[in-house]
Amino acid sequence: MPHDPNKYVHDMLDSARFLQKFSEEKSLQNLQKDRGFRSAVERELQIIGEAFSALERIAPGIAEYIGECI
Repeated sequence: MPHDPNKYVHDMLDSARFLQKFSEEKSLQNLQKDRGFRSAVERELQIIGEAFSALERIAPGIAEYIGECI
């Protein structure tokens, strides 16, 4: 069964939205001092990176477009 590029885009957007909401009241100092917060941020960034890498493999045109937009 082929992989659906939409799932990877959805995963990236979901993690980005979570990070935006989760960190809106936080500072760089919170990131440096709060291990739990830092771990959560790192995990969501990892999800974004893994989804983007998969997207590059299965739908390079979409990945290139996203790369140009950010």
